[in-house]
Amino acid sequence: MMPVMNGYETLERIRSDSRWSDLPVIMIFSLDGMDGVIRCIEMGAEDYLPKPFDPVLLRARAGACVERKRLRDERAAQQSAEQERLQRELEMAARVQRRLLPECMPRVEGLDLAGGCEPMRAPPGPRTTAPSTQRKSSGRSPERIPSSNRR
Repeated sequence: MMPVMNGYETLERIRSDSRWSDLPVIMIFSLDGMDGVIRCIEMGAEDYLPKPFDPVLLRARAGACVERKRLRDERAAQQSAEQERLQRELEMAARVQRRLLPECMPRVEGLDLAGGCEPMRAPPGPRTTAPSTQRKSSGRSPERIPSSNRR
């Protein structure tokens, strides 16, 4: 046992602090049975070793944990960069859409014309079903193009 807190409490503290929450943790303990191992893994431990532990095995597992963490961080950075790129493309597409629309609707005798445009605000997510034929509203009104017939 550790003097101030046990291993579970230490792991819980590490996981609850946003500065350390994604730090790989290898638990080393002398628990009998799988209950302690399962509890540690469920609490967020990356790996575990029973006491007494082999230093060579600890070094190998620590290296594997650090490599997995590096790959996760790299993947997260790539996903973030991709999201930023998609957002820039959406903003550019919205500007292009706005430029394609007329400043006001043409005048047609006897008709009161109106139109609108609502550009996408976020990249579409993966589709798992066929697209809906009903239009979904974002809750905001589309941009209106004023009619030149209105007096």
